[in-house]
Amino acid sequence: MERWKYYMLDSRGEPYEIYRLRDDGKPFYGDHEPGSLFLARQNGEWSNDSADVRGLLNASMCGDFDPDDSELTEEQAMAYLAQWRIVGPWPGRP
Repeated sequence: MERWKYYMLDSRGEPYEIYRLRDDGKPFYGDHEPGSLFLARQNGEWSNDSADVRGLLNASMCGDFDPDDSELTEEQAMAYLAQWRIVGPWPGRP
């Protein structure tokens, strides 16, 4: 069973996108395998397409993302995703 770390990207303090990263014991800025970062999609899938994960990587490079402040537990991440899918609206890219 794979283990994951979850991160939230926010816009003006509002949760916007949820990402997961394979938990390989390395810090966020460690040397991870290519394709180990995923964006949650509205249809329930996780995408590791470069166009989908670019938002988090760009925010990270600009200093607009701190993995320590943005890390979520799996339960928190799943609660956000369930709320967005059931109650709506989906805040990020569908």
